[in-house]
Amino acid sequence: MDVELNVSLRFGQRQLPLREVLELTNGSIIELDRMVDEPVELFLDGKLIARGEAVVVDGNYGLRVTEIPQPVAAYLFTHEPRLMTMSLSLMSLLPAVGRVWRA
Repeated sequence: MDVELNVSLRFGQRQLPLREVLELTNGSIIELDRMVDEPVELFLDGKLIARGEAVVVDGNYGLRVTEIPQPVAAYLFTHEPRLMTMSLSLMSLLPAVGRVWRA
């Protein structure tokens, strides 16, 4: 079963006064609170689930995951109960998949 979830990447953030937002035009640059070499954050439903490096894949942005906080699984099972069944089903398939990959 495929379950589609909306995730978002955060490169940084910045608070702007309404006046500055209204003054934005094509070509405006907004400086964010992160350096280029700092990790990008991956969020699911406002909850941090991974950090990594921004990459380009076939002209699209992507994320190379470098860190997954441990409490993520507990959060998903608590806040996204429909994922528990799917995850448990996938875990039961892992040994079989491992045998197929080794063959």
